[in-house]
Amino acid sequence: MKRLGYLDSIRGVAALLVAIAHLALVDDALGFEIKYVGVLRAPDFAVDLFFVLSGFVLFYQLQTERPSYLVFVARRFLRLFPPCIIAVLASYAIYLHLAPAAIQHLTPWFREVSWPPGITFDQFLVHLTLSNPLNLLLPPLWSLVYEWRVSIVFPLVVVAFLNAPKLVSVVVLGLTVMVAETSFWQQSQFDWILSTTFYGSFFLAGAAIARYQTAITDFLGRWAVLRYAIFATVFYWVSVKPQMSGYENYLRMGVMAALFIAATVSDPLLQAVLSVRPLLFLGRISYSLYLWHFIVIGVLFRALDGFNPVLIAALCLIVSVLVAVLMHRLVEVPSIKMGRAVSRWRPAVA
Repeated sequence: MKRLGYLDSIRGVAALLVAIAHLALVDDALGFEIKYVGVLRAPDFAVDLFFVLSGFVLFYQLQTERPSYLVFVARRFLRLFPPCIIAVLASYAIYLHLAPAAIQHLTPWFREVSWPPGITFDQFLVHLTLSNPLNLLLPPLWSLVYEWRVSIVFPLVVVAFLNAPKLVSVVVLGLTVMVAETSFWQQSQFDWILSTTFYGSFFLAGAAIARYQTAITDFLGRWAVLRYAIFATVFYWVSVKPQMSGYENYLRMGVMAALFIAATVSDPLLQAVLSVRPLLFLGRISYSLYLWHFIVIGVLFRALDGFNPVLIAALCLIVSVLVAVLMHRLVEVPSIKMGRAVSRWRPAVA
């Protein structure tokens, strides 16, 4: 499968924005420093970008490589689980052996999500299985739960998507929107199914962009004004317009993420900008950066308590990138190679 490097760069930028946004939530002084650039709204938009991009890339993979279902799921397992398990193990080891205490002058949000007291061994095990969006040890973990759930059913969804009439796809999307706009189901016994369907709709949006990429690029490629109007709209909704809460905000940011990807695959200039080496490098380490940045933040803000929070935040970003590089080489690269080996494996003929 031909790799579209500029899409990796988008992942890298999104992971970095998540890290910066989390830093803004650690200390009120940091939030004041960066709130005017709209980065406090980045997490929802960035996560939706991850989902849309995953749908795009996985659809492209299924259509070009035609892996069997078991090979596809095995590759996704090897891509998602080993880096995640190592990060969870490290976080739990820090929790057990360093017993990180809450720092009272930092925000209540940070005290609640950075190694809160009372984490049990059973909860630790749940983190390792990606079976529940529990994120006491690793706040970014919740989104990986949906990545894994959707991955399991994605080939089946793609088959249905390719064979269903367009009207059916529109109806399904409409029902998803209606569900997102209500809240009664969020405490029901079926909430895990409905929440997975909700986030899965962003994967489907990415798959739709991949399926109709030629038509999209043919249309938007002729209208630069329309492309830049889309970029301006996305910037306004992400950075300027007041943020909504809960699922409704994820829905709106998901629409913005899909529009952004559709415009990007049609814009050679932005693709060229996203293909510069520093951004491609950031894209390669994006998964480890997403996994490890919060661990680094939790450690450094405790170890350096009393120093200027802006300097601590800057150091957090630098160390997060360095740790991500290390984890990418030590964990991600071997697991990716194992996934490729699985793709080449064929059962012996008796």
